[in-house]
Parts: sequence; C-alpha cells; structure tokens
Amino acid sequence: MVHFAPESVAHYIAEYLAHFHPEWVVHFPRNTHVDTLLNVLQLRYPKFEVVVVNDGSEDMTLPLLMDYFKLQPLDKVFKKHLETKPVRAVYQSRDYPNLIVVDKENGRRADANNAGADHARYPIICQIDADCVLEQDALLYMI
Repeated sequence: MVHFAPESVAHYIAEYLAHFHPEWVVHFPRNTHVDTLLNVLQLRYPKFEVVVVNDGSEDMTLPLLMDYFKLQPLDKVFKKHLETKPVRAVYQSRDYPNLIVVDKENGRRADANNAGADHARYPIICQIDADCVLEQDALLYMI
C-alpha cells in the first residue's frame, strides 16, 4: 500500500477537482468574527463563496464587516425558495468577491440558515459557526 503525504493527497484532489468541482457555499450566522472569515476566505478549493447572514443583530457586526471587507450593496435579484424574515440588503466585498453578506430582520438561527441558502450560488452548503477554524484543505476532504 502506498501512503501519500497529506500535502500530496490534497494536491491530487485539487487537480482532480479542477475538472470536476462541486461548488461550495460556506454560511455563517450573525456575530461573525473577522478572523474566522479571513480563515475561511483562504481555503484551498477551486470555486466557493462565503455567505454571512447578519440576522438582525444590534451589535457592531455589520458595520465592522462593512468597514473591514469594504462591502458594497449588491444589485442582484435572488430567487426566493425558502420563507424567511425580510432581507434588508445584500452586500459584496470589493476585496473578496466570493464574500457576500445578507442583512435581514431577526428570525432566529433556522431562518438565518434559510436566508443563507436562498442567497447561495452553489448547491453544496457547509454551515459553520462564527468561532470555527477550518484547515486550508477542509473543503477538499469533505467531497
């Protein structure tokens, strides 16, 4: 039996996925930490997006994200598949085009998850908490 170093396996998987790569959405609930987002935005995977849902939080989460990630209003129509509390605005990062933030009225966790799924471009969703840290190859190994 041949054993590969983890980096070799990850490289092989990345090469394979360059031809066949299901797209991923990584969804966050409110109270997202900047460090967590930076960690996820640096994942090694051919095509993915990060959707942050600000579920009516009254803390400084949204202004912090808007300032740090240079968020701008996203003028795009999203088809609504799931019932959620009203969405106030959707933003996209100027520096990280695969990062979008959905700002909506509070509807609790399941409602935030549904709003994130509704705004996702890709069919595979990985929902994580704001304090999670993923290894760079986490998405590669999940497929």
